[in-house]
Amino acid sequence: MCSSSLFPLCSNWRTDCDEMDVHSDHLPITFNIKAVWSSSKIERQKIETWNLKSNKWEQFRRVLANRLEEWRNNIPQWLSNDPQQLNIAVEQWTDCITGFAKITIGIRTKAQESAPIEKAFRRNRTEENYKNYKQAASLLKRKLRQEKQEHMIKSIQNLQEGNSRQLFSQFRSMNSNKITVIPSIICPGTNSIAKTNSEKAELFVSWFSQPPQPPGYSDEIEDHYQLVEDDITSAVEMTRERELNDWTDIIIDPHQCHIT
Repeated sequence: MCSSSLFPLCSNWRTDCDEMDVHSDHLPITFNIKAVWSSSKIERQKIETWNLKSNKWEQFRRVLANRLEEWRNNIPQWLSNDPQQLNIAVEQWTDCITGFAKITIGIRTKAQESAPIEKAFRRNRTEENYKNYKQAASLLKRKLRQEKQEHMIKSIQNLQEGNSRQLFSQFRSMNSNKITVIPSIICPGTNSIAKTNSEKAELFVSWFSQPPQPPGYSDEIEDHYQLVEDDITSAVEMTRERELNDWTDIIIDPHQCHIT
């Protein structure tokens, strides 16, 4: 009726004849279980759940669907006649899902895995701990770059599909009934704000496609930078002269001592 680990926790076994169900011949048995108990053999485990229905996993579902579609196209038509080939296909399908989940499960897991390595290196600065720490840091860096690249690809795909409302919503601020406008959605010809989503998307793409330009400086700013440059040049020259004088004294002093 119960496992051996729960048996010592149960007590006061009894049958309740009064509570017997008239429509069934089953005899209910009740017992008490200790509410507070602990065991040294049970280790605390941290269980993390991932909500795959969230919008953050859209890229994960899309790439996984492409991989499964590629896997389905590579399956031979005569697979059902060979049990061994069927087992191989099932293993490939499992590796396709679990392998891709390990890659895209998120940066949080990799950061949690690298935290104990970093603590071990700080406590004991040995060569082995340093190599492990650098390896974990480089792995986390690659994962960050991968997540950034996937986010950029997803944003470009949304822009190509015409869904620009989500892209431009972050540039708006409704504080005090005011809308903050960024320069990328202002038409340079008419000096007016783009109204339609297609105009905003076109200006947004053209603004980011142009190479970065240096800011326009006024005469006062140029004079200020010229003064700063002159001060730095004079300070470097004074330091160089002082170093030359110090080296001259070091070279001359032993010579004078040798003469006297």
